[in-house]
Amino acid sequence: VLRGMDPVIIECCRRAPGDLYCKLVEHATGCNYADYIVRAAAGLDCSDINQVEVVGSYVRHCVMPSKTGRVRNVAIDESLTPHLIDQLMWWKPGDEIADLMTHKCGIVFLRFDTAGQMQGVLARIHELIAVETED
Repeated sequence: VLRGMDPVIIECCRRAPGDLYCKLVEHATGCNYADYIVRAAAGLDCSDINQVEVVGSYVRHCVMPSKTGRVRNVAIDESLTPHLIDQLMWWKPGDEIADLMTHKCGIVFLRFDTAGQMQGVLARIHELIAVETED
């Protein structure tokens, strides 16, 4: 028992892919997916959930460095501005990057009108969203 502390759900999902997957579903469908996961797990009524047609193509991208060192900046190309619908950044200048496979500077959510438009951007995503480093 935690005394003097209230439990807080920081993220939930039917299986834990993490990286704010529930937020991606919410952006694409308008459905508060996290709420329905908790309600279903608690045995509460979920009969008001509706299947909706997703309009557009959505991406959740984890902003990760390509080399070790210290974070100087995270640069997001201005061509992405019309597509950037949400972001959560937690990097700070000087953060040490020790492991390229696990170090995340943030997560961005993008929306595109077509799958082709999305695929074109994804082919270059590491150029368009880059973690700038220094030794």
